[in-house]
Amino acid sequence: IDPSTGKYTLIPLRDDYTPGTLDLITESEVLEVLEWSDAADGEATNEVTVIYRDKVTNKDMPATWHNRASVAAQGIASTTRQYPGISNYETAIRIAKRDVKESSSNLSKGKLRVNRSTWDKLPGAVFRLSHGPEDISEIVVRVTELDAGTLTDSAMTISVMQDVFSLPLTVPD
Repeated sequence: IDPSTGKYTLIPLRDDYTPGTLDLITESEVLEVLEWSDAADGEATNEVTVIYRDKVTNKDMPATWHNRASVAAQGIASTTRQYPGISNYETAIRIAKRDVKESSSNLSKGKLRVNRSTWDKLPGAVFRLSHGPEDISEIVVRVTELDAGTLTDSAMTISVMQDVFSLPLTVPD
C-alpha cells in the first residue's frame, strides 16, 4: 500500500528507468547496514531451463538459455525451473534469459536500517545505493522487502537486491 495515497500499488520489475535519474541513498540516509553480501564467483548458475505448459499441445515443454561466457569459463552449471503459468516458447525463453542473467551475476543484496526520508521506497522500487563505509559504490538496487517499524520508531528496515531483472521485449539470436 502506497503510504502517500493509501492505494495498492503494483511496481513492475522492468528496465524502464535511467539509472542517473534515480534517487541516490547514501550513508546520510542509511543508519546501519545490517547485512550485505556479494555472490562469490563460481557459485553462479549459468544455464536455466524453463518448463512451461504449451497452450497448443497442452504438454510441458522446455526452453533453455545459457550465459555463453560463463559456460566457456567454468563449464555448465544448470538448473531447471517450473513456470506452469507460461503458455508459449517466446515468453518462456525471455524468462529463462532473465533468470540466467540474475543467477549468473555477482548479485549484491542486503538489509539496511534507514531513516524515514526513504518512506516512499515500496517493494519493487529501484534506487541508487552508495555507502562508503561498506565500500558499496553507487549500484542500482530494488527493494525486496520493507519493514516500516512502529509509529514511534524513527527508522525502517529495507531488504534490497541489485537490480538485474529487466525483461527485454525481444531475445537476440
